[in-house]
Amino acid sequence: MNVSFKGSLLTIENGTRTKTMDFKHPIGNIVTTETQIIVRFELMGDEVPDEGIICLNQDGKQIWKVEDPDMWRVGHKVRIPDQFGGVGFDKEGNLWAGGRQSRYRIDINTGKILEEEYTK
Repeated sequence: MNVSFKGSLLTIENGTRTKTMDFKHPIGNIVTTETQIIVRFELMGDEVPDEGIICLNQDGKQIWKVEDPDMWRVGHKVRIPDQFGGVGFDKEGNLWAGGRQSRYRIDINTGKILEEEYTK
């Protein structure tokens, strides 16, 4: 599987099949596993993409959307959504996403937040 992006377009090449998807917001970065594509949308000032981070399968079908940090912390929305400034894997293979003042370890299979580390 080969995955690339430019602006809001994501292209997935899987064998002889190629699929191009056009999202509402520009893509900031992607990380992949053998079967998953994790897409982080670009920060846009105070405008926060509804998706934040999503995970797609090899066919481009959405598997999950990252859990909202406020919902994870307290069970309801208390402020504007965190703007995720990056997503990637650590040396142990854990998926992490950086927020405004924290970084979050995310379950690669569900998008649920497992842990928060304050960075400021």
